[in-house]
Amino acid sequence: MSKKRLLAVLAVASLCLGPLAQAGAVEGDADDDSIPDAEESGDTDGDGLSDAEDDDDDNDGVLTLVELSRAPNSGDTDGDGLPDQRDFDDDGDGLDTPLELGPLVTPRDSDGDGRFDYLDNDDDNDGELTIVERASAPPEPDVNGNSIPDYLDAAALGSQALPAGCERVTFEGAALTLCSDRDQDDDGVFSRFEASSSFVLDTDGDHLPDFLDSDDDGDGLPSASENCDPNGDGNPDDAQQTGQNVVDYLLADDDEDSVPTRDERPRNVDRDTDSDGKPDHRDIDDDGDGVDTLIEVGDDPAHPLDTNMDGVADYLQAGVKAGLPTSAADSGASAGQDAGVGGVDAGVALDAGLTNDADGGRDSGTRDAAVSGDADTDTDADDDDDLPGTGGKSSGCSTLPVQSRGSEWLLALAASLGLIWV
Repeated sequence: MSKKRLLAVLAVASLCLGPLAQAGAVEGDADDDSIPDAEESGDTDGDGLSDAEDDDDDNDGVLTLVELSRAPNSGDTDGDGLPDQRDFDDDGDGLDTPLELGPLVTPRDSDGDGRFDYLDNDDDNDGELTIVERASAPPEPDVNGNSIPDYLDAAALGSQALPAGCERVTFEGAALTLCSDRDQDDDGVFSRFEASSSFVLDTDGDHLPDFLDSDDDGDGLPSASENCDPNGDGNPDDAQQTGQNVVDYLLADDDEDSVPTRDERPRNVDRDTDSDGKPDHRDIDDDGDGVDTLIEVGDDPAHPLDTNMDGVADYLQAGVKAGLPTSAADSGASAGQDAGVGGVDAGVALDAGLTNDADGGRDSGTRDAAVSGDADTDTDADDDDDLPGTGGKSSGCSTLPVQSRGSEWLLALAASLGLIWV
């Protein structure tokens, strides 16, 4: 086999092997939690370790890998929009996960129903939700005085006399106490507007009814902070509404810009990108560039447009509008005069001085074949017209060999056999 033919075979082999090697690569997983690093961002528990490096993202005492394997409901036990590995109260019963674990070797299962307490919203399986039976602060209620907190004591069901103006309602098979003219979750709205004997609202689908849920839409903002009752009469008919369709305390995307409120408040802190006094979750144009966030986000809010690929989404960067670059480097794009874009361009569309050569002749086709500009403008010794790839002109293709990663061993092998010299 000739050396030329061998080199051709090696080049083809390197081109084929390169993609195969790349396809077999496995994405990094620094914390061994089965979630690729590329899919983990932020620091959920604020412990100084990014989630990609932290094997317990929410610091609740249960490793992320374990929470992924145990969690029902597609990885979100209480359906509050936060996956268990990022939720400090996995079952949404008002008791933080570390408090319900018990001995860490075997998590506690008080009612023996096969669900650990930290994943069970009715720990004693008496039909009354844990969040209803327990207190918001110690001591825990123990109505029958047997030293077992009501939320862990099945015998405590029904032992409490109903206060005046209250009744029993059923929600998802559990018996709940509804007091119509009271604000049982301290969100500013009377319970009668959130439930009755004929309906029980659960806006965010977290299996906790609105009249017992202080964050009705599950966006990370307490309903009371979303001005659900500005005039204080317990009726939400004057509730704050940023978007066009639904009041803020019942909508997980307050400004209806397709970016969830939770995502517009990193680490539960208001962000105001354009410093206009309105937090992003209540601002329909987050970067203040005159183009609504809804447009600049694109079709997939989980992967918003980043036109200039600088790591900042278009809707958070005033220099980029609706997916079209308008930064200083690309200021001529809209006028068709940007370098390399397609308008009049020095050395690209028309080569300066190349329409007529210095000797009075014309360059081939009145355009430079390499579209790169001739330093001598065809003042060769022979005064002949320059042709592509001759007289110092570029043919438009690099003459340097392009060698893919993975071809090095092939070249080394050929050299060892004396077929080529390196």
